[in-house]
Amino acid sequence: MKRFDALISQRQRHLKWPVLDRLEKVLMALCGISLAGFTTSVVFDIATRTLGHPWLWLQEVTSTFFVYGIFIGAAVATRRNDHLYLTAVAETLHGAMRLAVEIITRMGCSASRRALSISGILIFCAALAAFACRR
Repeated sequence: MKRFDALISQRQRHLKWPVLDRLEKVLMALCGISLAGFTTSVVFDIATRTLGHPWLWLQEVTSTFFVYGIFIGAAVATRRNDHLYLTAVAETLHGAMRLAVEIITRMGCSASRRALSISGILIFCAALAAFACRR
């Protein structure tokens, strides 16, 4: 088990519960398995399509490995405090420059939220209309 101890981030140890170290190790291993499975399934998908005999179920396997890798990786990154910080640049600045960067960052986040909300509503309405037309 000593070789898996390197998977545990030693940064900010005083903020982490040692009880969850085992979970972090398992999640890191699962994230690696997901990445390897995703890569392997993409290679097999390309190879079988090139040979002219595609395995259609490989697309589902690839998507599953990708989705699980994303969620497991996000859980590990949150525990390790390695996830993306939008405020990292602004924290190093002072005065008017910091205010400008903060405003631009928040405007970008608001624009992204607005775009995602509008597209979600439009997709929902289109799906609802398609469903209503079938009846």
